[in-house]
Amino acid sequence: MYKTICSILMLFIFSLCTLSAQTTPAKNTPSVNTPPKAVTKPKGTTNNKANSNSDFNSQMLAAVNQLRTSGTTCGGETMPPVKPLVLNVKLEKAAVAHTVYMNETNNFSHQGKNNSWPEDRIKAAGYKWDNVGENIGKGYKDIPAAIAGWKESTGHCKQMMSAEVTELGAAKVGSYWCQKFAKPFVALSNQK
Repeated sequence: MYKTICSILMLFIFSLCTLSAQTTPAKNTPSVNTPPKAVTKPKGTTNNKANSNSDFNSQMLAAVNQLRTSGTTCGGETMPPVKPLVLNVKLEKAAVAHTVYMNETNNFSHQGKNNSWPEDRIKAAGYKWDNVGENIGKGYKDIPAAIAGWKESTGHCKQMMSAEVTELGAAKVGSYWCQKFAKPFVALSNQK
């Protein structure tokens, strides 16, 4: 019920903006899942799997990392530079699924198919997370316009600048945009 009320309130607030956009803050919920098996990763990505959205994600990653490594101001608060993100195809899969849903239903919301929330969709994509967040947008003409629009919104800007996330996946379907941010869950080994 709380999430529904917050979602409705967020929709109302962000509908007042010139360019529509929403964000969910990073969530920090312990996971009981075991970490994924380690794989050899090329620089700038966390999965070798090719995908049809790879050029878009590479461009989105470059734009977000430009902001992160330069530092910025979010709603009057100075945000120092933070480490760059890397791409993750599971986060991309979750972003694609949500933008397809928003486009097909014309439903601009963090609540998605089957009443799912960002963390649900990321988990359904097979990502074992420690922190998650999501930015959505509608109507941006290109990646620079989306980044500029999200940068003008304090919540979106802080999500892109969060040091609590390390990976990114993104998608655009029709006029709908989605950025998925996360930090993978890593089990701590017992040290003697």
